Amino acid sequence: MSSKKELVEDKELKLKGFQEIKKSLDTVLANVNAIKINKNNTDFDITSSSKIALANLVFLIKTLDKKSKSQTVKDLDYLYKHVMFSIIRVRDHSDFEFIDNSCQILSEINEGWDRITEALKKSVAA
Repeated sequence: MSSKKELVEDKELKLKGFQEIKKSLDTVLANVNAIKINKNNTDFDITSSSKIALANLVFLIKTLDKKSKSQTVKDLDYLYKHVMFSIIRVRDHSDFEFIDNSCQILSEINEGWDRITEALKKSVAA
């Protein structure tokens, strides 16, 4: 049977992992929002923002447990890849058709991670 100390350490480890995921998600959201806001700004470096967002999306996809049969995991995988697609469309073809939807998707996922992280923080503190 696990001791209380091991459970707390496990929660603290999960919290650190969740915080890393949240940090990457914040970075993706900030860069996608920057791309959206600057779509008519010829001085804006879309390539750089795209590169940062795509690298963080790859990280987020790799954090998903692909062996899981969870619908949430499947949905997140699909949504992250949809956002990747929209960023690549902007970067390679100046096609902003999907960027608004990607911002909305990322905002909703980000909000969910905020709630999860706060709940875990409270659990660790208890």
